[in-house]
Amino acid sequence: MKLGGRNAVVRELLPFASTSATVIIGANVEHVGRWGKPPIASFVASLDSSYAKYVARVAQQKAPGDVALLSRMLHELLLTFYQATSQIPQRVVYYRGGASQDQYFGVLQAEMKALRKAFKLLSADCKPRVTFIAVNKRHHLRAFPMNSSGENNVEPGTIIDAGVVDAHGFDFYLYGHKNDQGTTTPCHYTVLHDESALSAEDVHRLTFHLGFTLGRSTRSTSLVAPVYLARLAARRARCYMREVSDGPFKSKFDLAGPHDGIRNCMFFI
Repeated sequence: MKLGGRNAVVRELLPFASTSATVIIGANVEHVGRWGKPPIASFVASLDSSYAKYVARVAQQKAPGDVALLSRMLHELLLTFYQATSQIPQRVVYYRGGASQDQYFGVLQAEMKALRKAFKLLSADCKPRVTFIAVNKRHHLRAFPMNSSGENNVEPGTIIDAGVVDAHGFDFYLYGHKNDQGTTTPCHYTVLHDESALSAEDVHRLTFHLGFTLGRSTRSTSLVAPVYLARLAARRARCYMREVSDGPFKSKFDLAGPHDGIRNCMFFI
């Protein structure tokens, strides 16, 4: 990664990026696949106003919705943000991947509670406004342009927010990338909680622009960079997970973290 973690910067993401201390958090839970192995919870948080440089934390999630574990990880990220910027966060935009629609309510309750606890651990004056957005690519929606000029895929930046979305909620489908082969699949975003009263245009624009900030890609990505990076961090953590024997019929797994010298770098890229 160049420039301390920034390969590319998107200008004018949102007006509040320059007027208030805003943290973009990406969260994901990676299920390892092998029976008996606990899932890996991963979080990344932005460290600059360009939302291109991130720091990650990963841990074994021995129980779903472990508030103590989640709040400790989130507190470490917020503390790192404070040390890097000398600012207490005033706004948090939280993108949560790895959850199906039937899990949204439970995930929202547990992780909002963990966020509130992490804020208190950082400072009694830390009371940022939180926007909580669920991210899902596991759906069956496909769309095609009505007036295509040789290509049948939808152009990047296309938003679908009517007709096939919840009439009583705030959700949308975003085509964030260009697909050279096959049919492009949009990403489904659902705003579960919004204390900043962001407009639909602001959420759409921020989400689309975050697809351009992934340092390992020269083009936009289908997922927002924070969730993409959280997935990469979780998959990298698999390399640190080792099996500890606990008798002939039971195993325990220990997750060793990265060296302290690279802990706050984007080592997982």
